Amino acid sequence: MKKQLGKIAPAADTSTEQNPAILEGFNRWDSETAEVIGDLLRALRRKKGFSLFFVQCNPDQGERAIKVIRKSFPGKRLVQIESNRQSETLYGELKKRYQTEGVDIACITGVEQALYSYEDTKRLAGWSEEEIYNYSWKGLPPLLSHLNRSRETFEANLPIALVFLVPSFVIDYFIQRAPNFFDWRSGFSEFAESSENLPKASEELVDKEYEDYLFLTPEERIKQILGIKEKIIQYDLWYSKEKSNLLLEQGRLFESNKDLQQALDCYNRALKVNPKNYKAWNNKARLLDWEERRKAAPKILAEIRSRPRVNPANFGLPDSTELIREDRDR
Repeated sequence: MKKQLGKIAPAADTSTEQNPAILEGFNRWDSETAEVIGDLLRALRRKKGFSLFFVQCNPDQGERAIKVIRKSFPGKRLVQIESNRQSETLYGELKKRYQTEGVDIACITGVEQALYSYEDTKRLAGWSEEEIYNYSWKGLPPLLSHLNRSRETFEANLPIALVFLVPSFVIDYFIQRAPNFFDWRSGFSEFAESSENLPKASEELVDKEYEDYLFLTPEERIKQILGIKEKIIQYDLWYSKEKSNLLLEQGRLFESNKDLQQALDCYNRALKVNPKNYKAWNNKARLLDWEERRKAAPKILAEIRSRPRVNPANFGLPDSTELIREDRDR
């Protein structure tokens, strides 16, 4: 079972609703998301000393949340640190900026960039709980190893609010690979796509040219797969068509990298959600046909190898050249 996350409890504080600057930041947010960020702001206001927050969101939501946090605390020094694929540590940079700039709130984005190249990420992109939660999790990403080892150092030397704004798969990564650090969280918030925007955002991810997928780098491919999964998990059963199409597209991405079992799993899930998805039926049938042919290949090759050799002399020929030519032209 996936570990349950404690969300930030709503508070009686109403200062968020009474602040015009904050309300301005909420104008483009749906009511549910505005409530989530309101709870986060109240928690940030209450906590003293070192505190650790995780916000599950996409990059666009994260940038908008940072803007609202900055507006909500004009008297505090907020810094944004964006991780990249080379990022292996965080404490050193934070400590330096705390000493030179007097940081009160540090917002960390881009952690997913440091994880795309790891094999574990491919497993998190799929749907098999056996693969995700029973895997040995070899090859710990250096950034998460650093955070796990340094949690006491953060608390002892950085009396700041540390806010990680990351996609859902990064939250899963923290749970599995950096539990010591993640368990010290002061709060967890989750932003969802608005019900009005979700279908449109989903349409932009499907029906891509398969040939384009073949030229993706492994990191580009896994990034797209995870982006689709972010949308899938936000759908409920009332959106069977959209969810099924996203699962189909995810399967096509897996298939373009020859991850056939994961592709087949996606096609099966697409059909379970929407049995009328004929494209998923077609892709599943093609994969199963290929698999049957692959399983039959060793037997066919063995039969070919076991056939007796033809002796050209039995046909009055000096060598096999003529026999080969006849077989080719048959």
